[in-house]
Amino acid sequence: MRVAAVLQTLFAFGHTVGGTPRVAKRGAQEAALFDAMQNFRFDVTGTNRRHWVFYQGFSLTVGLYLLIVAVLFWQLGELSRREPATARPLITTLAIGEIGLAVLSFQYFFIVPAAFSIVISFCLVTAVFLSYRGDRAAG
Repeated sequence: MRVAAVLQTLFAFGHTVGGTPRVAKRGAQEAALFDAMQNFRFDVTGTNRRHWVFYQGFSLTVGLYLLIVAVLFWQLGELSRREPATARPLITTLAIGEIGLAVLSFQYFFIVPAAFSIVISFCLVTAVFLSYRGDRAAG
């Protein structure tokens, strides 16, 4: 769980710093796209927003959730040592979610986030199996 927590923290950092571009880096077409996103305004739930604000806000929100999950992994590492049967369903839920993120990352994004999610998934599934061994040791 601690390895998963560290990897998830790196994933959150990489997503927030590297996955949230602030300026165009790939030439005129990307600059035109960024300009269009920054200037396109629309109403949503009674508020007028730019598409760029949604793009940046959603990216930062995902980064924050990745960091929150890293903290949960760390906390569950301690709980899984003391009470493996209590921690197991929580770890299982997070493992299923992380596997889902791996599939979505592979399908819609690129190899780096998919690789992080695959390795983190492996860590979590391993933690679930080790929790059964913890049950036998405690019992």
